[in-house]
Amino acid sequence: MNKDTVSVVCTSFNRPDLLETTLRTFHKYNTYPIEDFIVIDDSGEYGCNEHLGNLYPTIGFRYNPERIGQIRSIDEAYEQIDSRYVFHLEEDWEFYKGGFIEDSLAILKSNPTVQQVWIRAEGDTNGHPHYDSVRTGEDNITEYYIVRKNHNRKWHGFSFNPGLRRMGDYFQHGPYNSIAEFIPDKPWASEMRIGDYMMRRGFVSAIIKGDGYVRHIGDGRGIRN
Repeated sequence: MNKDTVSVVCTSFNRPDLLETTLRTFHKYNTYPIEDFIVIDDSGEYGCNEHLGNLYPTIGFRYNPERIGQIRSIDEAYEQIDSRYVFHLEEDWEFYKGGFIEDSLAILKSNPTVQQVWIRAEGDTNGHPHYDSVRTGEDNITEYYIVRKNHNRKWHGFSFNPGLRRMGDYFQHGPYNSIAEFIPDKPWASEMRIGDYMMRRGFVSAIIKGDGYVRHIGDGRGIRN
């Protein structure tokens, strides 16, 4: 029996066209069994993703009756899963290569200080650098870098971009709303605050070496209102 169970939590904000691309390409390229899959929408528009529920009946689509913010939405979804790992996802990404969960697992299982694994291309990180030393995961195949801490004196590698993380770390240090509050016109501020908290407790983030598995498709379609 596989003990390395993985669930998926995807945050949503009434952008069903972007979410459709995210779900379609995830299912096209994912090759790892998923225990639970939750999409939680925080737009306040109940049923905005209903047609996708018909296409993906194994996904649990949840709707907040009123907006509570990204952080509390994530906490509510995480509380509903009991897998060992969670693949965190947002509704505006397009996958183009498989194996991302297996490769991420190899890294998390080899290095307990890695809190999450970035799966963007190493040259597609919004300018966030990584250290030069190449490391290898538990499979002795997957190569990765450690994401630099103190980038611009405030970024330490924590991100809600697509990536695998341990639920054990979350339950030990969460919930996230005990660390940071989501501010709609500054959505990055909560990531910065949580990243600082985790960095001070010895955690780092990793990025897989190479051309990545996913690209962002939500430019100009933010939720800062």
